[in-house]
Amino acid sequence: KEVIREFFMDSECSHKLLFSKDDKIIYTSSTAGTLTAIEISTGKVLWEKYIEMFIMDYILTDDSLITSTKATGTSYLISSDLKTGKTNWTLEVGMRCSKMSISKNGKTLFWGTDTGASNERAMLINIETGSPLWGPVSGKQAGAFCNNDNYILTRSGGNLDMFTITGEHVYSANIAPDNNSMSWGVYISEDCKNIVTFAGGETNSRFKGVMYALERE
Repeated sequence: KEVIREFFMDSECSHKLLFSKDDKIIYTSSTAGTLTAIEISTGKVLWEKYIEMFIMDYILTDDSLITSTKATGTSYLISSDLKTGKTNWTLEVGMRCSKMSISKNGKTLFWGTDTGASNERAMLINIETGSPLWGPVSGKQAGAFCNNDNYILTRSGGNLDMFTITGEHVYSANIAPDNNSMSWGVYISEDCKNIVTFAGGETNSRFKGVMYALERE
């Protein structure tokens, strides 16, 4: 029940922080657009870098921190080295991010967006190089990889779609009418038999939705 360490941030509070796999470092962002790596035992800032004025989401791989940003007129995916903060690659995606997820083998990144109907899309990206593998796929807000990485399940509103890892469409399912809910997310069990996702909502409130648990046939 003791406070181990206190960290001072020179901007407004972070909306998210991530722990390194060995639990020795935390990675956090500020609303001013900075990424910071902090050693927990000492409170020492290991590195800090300015990314962009609004960081929508960020996710850890084994050796990098991938950030999705949203600035006026465009958006970027930026991969930074975990140890140094050095930029590995940058990819212009053009829109804000709704969700990102990583394949089980750590080689492929799913990136999705919820922006207007004419711009909705998703991409699968090579994590090492930052090169798009396939996409865009219209209207995909979130994705989850099966445990063998042969398939990816995507979610858009109340619709679910299964693709092979190379982009071939397998099946679609509609689970609910969706009224512009911002309850993004889709998750699949290790055996790929059970799915948890979000949909629904009210037309006057984007922040209300329903969680669904499904069994995949």
